[in-house]
Amino acid sequence: MTAYRTPENSQLLDQLNATEQLCLVAVVRAVIRADGELSEGERDTLAELMPELGEETFHARLEQVEQMPEGELFRLVATVTNPETRALIYDIAVVMAQPGTITEEEQKLLDEIARRWDIAQR
Repeated sequence: MTAYRTPENSQLLDQLNATEQLCLVAVVRAVIRADGELSEGERDTLAELMPELGEETFHARLEQVEQMPEGELFRLVATVTNPETRALIYDIAVVMAQPGTITEEEQKLLDEIARRWDIAQR
């Protein structure tokens, strides 16, 4: 069981609005793409996350993310204002990046999200 999976976080995932879901999927995608490969650990975390968010919802949001212009990630990040939601998305991003070692590209992305959301880095 991954670090973000708690009963409270599962409930929070269920309560995400469409914009927050979109941000979550965009951040997850950015972490995966940061080093250019989908690791086994990232695949495992995705396999846990997708059913929790809802596979249909995940794929719908992913389609939206793929249609977004380059550079929209941080505009989207700025729209998430709930501190608990920010922490959840950030924790999921960290879990996605950790299975092997966090690459320099992944760390830069995590650092920027943490800075914009004023989150203590994990």
